Amino acid sequence: TSATAPLRDERGDIVGAVIINRDITEERRMREALAASESLRDSIAATIPDLLVRFDAEGRYLEVLSRDDRKLLMPREELIGKTIGEVLPPDLRRRIMACLDRALETTQLQTTEYRMSTPAGDLFFEARMVGTHQGEVIAAIQDITGRKTAESSLREREEELGAIYDNAPLMIVLLDEDRHIVKANAYASHISGLDPEAMRGMRVGEALGCTFSPVPAEEERPEACNICRLRWAILDTLQSGRDHHQLEVSIVGGTQNAPVERHYLASTSRIHINKNPRVMVSIIDVSSQKRYERELEYVSLHDSLTGLHNRAHFETVMQQMETAPSYPTSILCLDLDGLKLINDTVGHERGDAMLIVAADIVSACVRSGDILARMGGDEFNVILPGADASAAEAVASRIRYEIEQHNGSSTAMPLSLSVGLATTSGPSKSIAETLKEADDQMYRDKLRQGASARGQIVDTLLAALTERDYIAQGHAARLSQMSQAVGKKMGLSSRRLSNLALLSAVHDLGKVGTPDRVLNKAGSLNPDEWKIMRQHPETGFRIASASPDLSHIADLVLRHHEHWDGGGYPLGESGTDIPIECRIMAVVDAYDAMTHDRPYRPALSHEEAMMKIRRNAGTQFDPRVVSAFEAIQGERK
Repeated sequence: TSATAPLRDERGDIVGAVIINRDITEERRMREALAASESLRDSIAATIPDLLVRFDAEGRYLEVLSRDDRKLLMPREELIGKTIGEVLPPDLRRRIMACLDRALETTQLQTTEYRMSTPAGDLFFEARMVGTHQGEVIAAIQDITGRKTAESSLREREEELGAIYDNAPLMIVLLDEDRHIVKANAYASHISGLDPEAMRGMRVGEALGCTFSPVPAEEERPEACNICRLRWAILDTLQSGRDHHQLEVSIVGGTQNAPVERHYLASTSRIHINKNPRVMVSIIDVSSQKRYERELEYVSLHDSLTGLHNRAHFETVMQQMETAPSYPTSILCLDLDGLKLINDTVGHERGDAMLIVAADIVSACVRSGDILARMGGDEFNVILPGADASAAEAVASRIRYEIEQHNGSSTAMPLSLSVGLATTSGPSKSIAETLKEADDQMYRDKLRQGASARGQIVDTLLAALTERDYIAQGHAARLSQMSQAVGKKMGLSSRRLSNLALLSAVHDLGKVGTPDRVLNKAGSLNPDEWKIMRQHPETGFRIASASPDLSHIADLVLRHHEHWDGGGYPLGESGTDIPIECRIMAVVDAYDAMTHDRPYRPALSHEEAMMKIRRNAGTQFDPRVVSAFEAIQGERK
């Protein structure tokens, strides 16, 4: 370099110049070397992972290169000359020094991972240290937070997928190229009953309790063989990669004496694990669903009470026969007589029992190929394919005979079935027309024998009434004797006296439908029990109305518990609106009840009973009837 300065005289004028030259070659070389060094430093810093640190043997920071100074615990200038112990927290200090010492001792690469809070955040680092022959350690430090986060996410995902794999409510197995199980999930044991490890090397069918036979040839594939269908699905998936979904498999296990059928839904998929082809088979046990489906199908086509086919099934068969008729075909229509009377008097439980007996009898009489259905209520229909009129009449005769045999050997309520039949021998009469004809005949048969059937039921109910304890003690006979005497005293006609005699015998006919727990209760009746007890006049009215022999006194049976003042039941009538027969029955029935033992109290004396009757004259009882009854009692004394 050179420097120039002017040379002046005494007056200040420039008279010359002074030039000074200096050799700066060395200085310039040093500056260029420094620039090159700084450029190299910047290049190294740009290529290092995150930090490059040179330590001495004591762990002192000799040099620090950083791509991001925010990942340093303090400025680089402050780090130089400090030791690891002065910079890092105690727990991390020991780990880094131990790694540094090993690097110096072995001069081999040492690696350690650690977590540290920095101005850039809470980060994970990996330190790779190597010792030099100069007794120093070079440490390349990389921020691995992203990798750690990814590893953590991957680990969580693997744990999540593992939990799903093991606990999914289905059996999942992986098969090798020979179709042997190489892995099974934990849930597989719930389906197979085997430990997942024990399934290794097995075939799927073997694990499910079925031993495979040799693979059949292409032309011998049995479509009905569930196991073969599954095997072919697996083989095809392995060879072609095509998936087979919703393949239903049924396997019979258990023992010969107690076979157990299980149903499975299987799907197959081809996957690759470490470049090895595998088949994943997913199997769900659908045995419960199949059982529910069968039960639902059974319920939809069968009557829940009798177990016979129901109307829906019958109508389906009718439609099928209309589409593809077969000749000849006969139809029987049957109706259980008196069912409503039974239901209304002694309850639906007794009526249901009669329906079941009738269904069993008819079922035993029809042929194995016949279609018997309960159409609802008291009606049954039978389709007899291939049966001409003679064969249908033979079936009807068997039913009538078996009904008679049942009634002759049973003390239960008598059965009566009205029967109608019709036959079609060709297209001129449709199945629907044949059914209509049989139904019409059945109703004509019901009209013919309906009254007789109801009479038999009423007779049975009357017989049941006489078996009650108080009837056995002569209650009806005493009432008849006393009511006749009172009626004659009051000048009743012979017709009314006859009605009184019959009413004495059957006025409590409705009590055949009253439960024994109410009728024979030792204590007082509660409100609900009284409600049941007060229903017996209406029940008796329905029974009497159904009997030709009793229908003319049905109204008297209904009203025999009415009170003179209107406080009785079931109609709440009063005074002379109540038939005289019922007013007489009220007095004599009360007297007989009071003077004889009852489950809820002992008998009263004649005087006590008469006192109660006099006290209730004008309220419960007709005063004129009470006077006549007293007069008769006085005459007897």
